[in-house]
Amino acid sequence: MKKISIGLLLPTSSIRPMAKEFESSLKETLRVELKGIDIEFEVISEMVGSGSQPQVAKAIDNLLGYHNVDLVAGIVTRYATESFLTKFEKRKVPFVFCNLGEQLMPVKGFNEHVIVNSIHLWQQAWLLGNYAARTFGPRGLVFSAMYDSGYGFSSMLQAGMLAANPDADLQFSLVPMPSEGELSAIQASLELLNLDNTDFIFPLFCGEEAEVFLQQVKKKALHKKLPILGLPFLLEFGEEEVSNIEIYTTHHDPQNHLEDVQYTSVFKNLGVNLAKAIANSLRSNGSDINAKSLTEGFKLLNENMVYNSMESPQITAPISVLHNTVTNNNQIEFTIAESKVLDIDKDENANQLRNGISANWMNPYLGV
Repeated sequence: MKKISIGLLLPTSSIRPMAKEFESSLKETLRVELKGIDIEFEVISEMVGSGSQPQVAKAIDNLLGYHNVDLVAGIVTRYATESFLTKFEKRKVPFVFCNLGEQLMPVKGFNEHVIVNSIHLWQQAWLLGNYAARTFGPRGLVFSAMYDSGYGFSSMLQAGMLAANPDADLQFSLVPMPSEGELSAIQASLELLNLDNTDFIFPLFCGEEAEVFLQQVKKKALHKKLPILGLPFLLEFGEEEVSNIEIYTTHHDPQNHLEDVQYTSVFKNLGVNLAKAIANSLRSNGSDINAKSLTEGFKLLNENMVYNSMESPQITAPISVLHNTVTNNNQIEFTIAESKVLDIDKDENANQLRNGISANWMNPYLGV
């Protein structure tokens, strides 16, 4: 019986059980997909903490050097792994780079052994900025916690705005870093905001801080003063009811997963997609696995996604802007405000950002 060894890079998170959801869905889907096929699989998991370069480097060395795995995959960032990608090229071992798209995908790509499994939030942020500048006006404000500010969301929001209006202007207001174990001082920081010359606000919060922000929106009726735009992770509700507020978010897959507007299943889905692609690859390639067959395995899942890292990984299907209204018991009703296929490759401003450094954090989004 052929044995396939899969190495996983798993980050820790105090916000949601992202690694557990990813790992468990991968294993369960592999069991189902490979049932009746004469292939045994093992999954070797390496925890990479917050996902820094030293942590990722040690884990990759263990998986490749000690465990001699056939495939490495995991939730990591571009900047934490970019210097190690040549190791996969030398060993001819595929690396499936799983992420939310919190950091930009370079136009130039990586190498032929790297496959990208992502929902490409960087594209969604571009569309949100583009829609806002066309619909609400050219003056935006990013209101962000320090953690959420370190990714590429703001830069792509701004690129989308500028593509709609060359005179667009985006201001930034960072909430001070809280003391260890505490939440950001969102309420106090909101009191200091001057929104007189602002057409829309883009708050960057997640987890408990998103809950606090939404409670303040309800209390101050902020949504009645100006449009509120956010990533799907802004829609985190606590026990306190925040009915009647309105928020614009995005969705990458309006055809198949539109019911999950809060992206609660996003890491589970990344694991499911990876498992199905592995199974497709093994079925078509005589139980051997390589980057080419794995890329084709992903393509069978969704032809409207570019997985090959040498071909500018991105979504080529329509991406949607959702107009969400929170109803009683914090339920969400929404309409699709816009659904659009993006051609970001023609945006030279965005391309410069994609090929440069447009984010600071090494850890994957929600991986703290």
